[in-house]
Amino acid sequence: MRTTEFPLLKQPVRVITKASKSNYALGCSWVMLTMPDNRRIDPSWLPVTALSQMEFLDSSFFQLHGRNQRLPAPAEVKALSGAGAMQPRPSPVRFESLGLIVKFGYHVTIYEAQCLQIIKRVFNDEIPVPEVYGWRVHDGQVFIYMQLIQGEALIDQWDSLSISDKMGYMRSAARDRDVSAVS
Repeated sequence: MRTTEFPLLKQPVRVITKASKSNYALGCSWVMLTMPDNRRIDPSWLPVTALSQMEFLDSSFFQLHGRNQRLPAPAEVKALSGAGAMQPRPSPVRFESLGLIVKFGYHVTIYEAQCLQIIKRVFNDEIPVPEVYGWRVHDGQVFIYMQLIQGEALIDQWDSLSISDKMGYMRSAARDRDVSAVS
């Protein structure tokens, strides 16, 4: 057991590792993180990334719309995006009536969905992230279905921001990038 500083958590975290034959077969080792306030991140909470389709029927999406509600098919998402086959980073597609947004593309990974789920589970509303409803892998692209959070995107407001506001956002992004490069 060892204590490690994770800059993004801004607190020491105890890392307990345990490897077993079955873990190595999956290409990973078992890690549990325990923070000083006794919050835990347990790998058993993570869904299996080997599955090409996952729906979280206990999510608020299925509680609100019913377990028979289907998430939009990847073909529908692509058609609504207007993204051509050659577009490397298509914009997320909104389904306003379902309170749903779908992020997809070759650059999107299931690990992103897992990270969002763990942050939501451990930190609840302390760190605001959208709830993940499911994912699909189709033709080499990952589709993450998640909660649509209402508001305006920074890119939509950029032209109306003052120079000092823009510089503040840029400094913040640079700090975040430097921290993630170290960890």
